Amino acid sequence: MPYRTAVFMTDRPKLLAPLTRRMNLDAEAGLQRKIQDVAKKGNLKDFFHVQEVPPEQEFRGAVFGLDGFDPFEESGEAELVIRVGLHRNGMVRLSRSAEVQTVRLNAATAALFDRDLPVERYCLHTIQLTPPMDLDAAAKEVTQWR
Repeated sequence: MPYRTAVFMTDRPKLLAPLTRRMNLDAEAGLQRKIQDVAKKGNLKDFFHVQEVPPEQEFRGAVFGLDGFDPFEESGEAELVIRVGLHRNGMVRLSRSAEVQTVRLNAATAALFDRDLPVERYCLHTIQLTPPMDLDAAAKEVTQWR
């Protein structure tokens, strides 16, 4: 991927009520019956719970292109729609904003690129927020993630 992102944050987090979803392992994954029976005991459970973000929820962050790559210029569009979340069921509309002055990076992602960043807030093993940093400092850091 020719870009990296900051952690997108919101001032007023909201979630919708939990939903139970079912994945049909035979139809969607094409797994044989004997594998389906074993999968229920492991990571391929066919019933799972999700909590979605309401459509009006706004998050702020930054997308940093590597080697001059700009996804907005590359696509020729003012807004981009990407798929996110569990099984890529969510959709996010990205647009430019001059309001964003500081961002947080994910120190767990930085560690994948042998970069050691300070952690201000530990959310999960894979989500470790750095202290806020200005856009230039964040851009300089993520260009080293190769």
